[in-house]
Amino acid sequence: MELRLSSLLLLLSLLFLIVCLSQFCKGTVPNSMSQETDQEQYEVEGGITFWSWKYTMKSIESELEGFQGAYPGISVNTVLLSHDDAYKKFLLANAANQGAPDVATLSGYYIGQYIETNALEDLTELIAPYRDRIVDSKWPDAIKDGRIYAMPWDSGPVALFYRRDVFEQAGFPSDPESVSELVSTWDKYVEVGKQIKARTGVAMHTMALDSAVGMTRILEHMMAQQGTLYVDNEGKIAINGPEALRALKLLIELKRENLLLDAEVGSEPWQQAMNEGKVATTLDPVWMGGTLRDIAKDSEGLWGVVKMPAWVEGGPRAAEGGGSYFGISKQSTNKEAAWAFIEYMLGNADTVNRIHRVADVFPSLKEAYENPMYDEPQPFFAGQVTGRLFVELSKESEPVYFSNDFKVAREIAVLEMYKAMKGYITPEAALREMERKMQEKTKREIRSKEGSWPHEDTQTMVDAQ
Repeated sequence: MELRLSSLLLLLSLLFLIVCLSQFCKGTVPNSMSQETDQEQYEVEGGITFWSWKYTMKSIESELEGFQGAYPGISVNTVLLSHDDAYKKFLLANAANQGAPDVATLSGYYIGQYIETNALEDLTELIAPYRDRIVDSKWPDAIKDGRIYAMPWDSGPVALFYRRDVFEQAGFPSDPESVSELVSTWDKYVEVGKQIKARTGVAMHTMALDSAVGMTRILEHMMAQQGTLYVDNEGKIAINGPEALRALKLLIELKRENLLLDAEVGSEPWQQAMNEGKVATTLDPVWMGGTLRDIAKDSEGLWGVVKMPAWVEGGPRAAEGGGSYFGISKQSTNKEAAWAFIEYMLGNADTVNRIHRVADVFPSLKEAYENPMYDEPQPFFAGQVTGRLFVELSKESEPVYFSNDFKVAREIAVLEMYKAMKGYITPEAALREMERKMQEKTKREIRSKEGSWPHEDTQTMVDAQ
């Protein structure tokens, strides 16, 4: 009996050793993610599902052939969703504990929610080698308690896109150097806008004044320029401060001077305005270039790009407008293949630069900027070298924290900003209400008010009308 038992134990030990050796030879580590990236030594196998939306999916699909050449054992199932559906379905799948993809494109606006709901795999050790190779502005929302949960993909440096023909019709020079000086501050931007309106009848910017859809976007860019959003980098509510107040007051001034064209971003009237020169400028992240090429084809050669105006002469003229990340779902059953996919797509300069050419998805990987493609003249922008400008802006943009409460905060801000833009309440009252409602909804602390800045309603409601 003892001999039989000994023989059985020996047989089991041999079987266990054979299994371990077979796994080692295949280069896989069951239920874990290997940090080894040498493709010649390790071969990763299996299938993964990838979720993304229109422009990002287009660029990734252009790289699938190369990925599968490097990893012939991995099959990729791509699922195209709208931006909003990708956000909602990932959260729902996580809550249901089934149905999530292996890898998903994550909007910078909402990545905090995915981390907070424990939907993403901790990738700290895998991403660590890339920490200093990616622009600083991409890290605040990917990290919680010192752990990294997503790989940054594209950066969203903000710039002022302008119509050269409209500036010329108003009697202004239209070359980027001259326009940059003309609008070097927000006060000068307003003054130039008044003259353009008087001489051509063209508005300076668009805003959905009646529907309020997307109304807060320009406010957010103006706040990010000053180093904060609804929540500061310490996670405290920061909306009721001097940054938001000066931004909101300036937007109200633009409305009062009739310099805003009422149009929702993406709507037919908005596309028509962009194509036909019914608006002089638009303040947007780098991907607006791809949008304009798509929806305003007749305007090729009529656009230019300059840095956004500063709040004071010589002040910062850059802001981070968002961008996206790749993350691995906690539900993924093939995390090694998922990481191989992420690293191939986002971890080397050649790939991210090819992606940039396909869909104007601007990389956050700093070594990519060494490519001479960023010094190429762009025909759509009248031969201007826009790539190098955005490289500069990506490095100048201050890191801001969108937070896991960004969606809630934005919904609150839209309503109160709408009231202020319509003149129903003062900008000071609007910011106080935003702060109160955000604190009530999120339970976050409120940032302390440093120094002295106007808390009184010094601007009348008539001013906004």
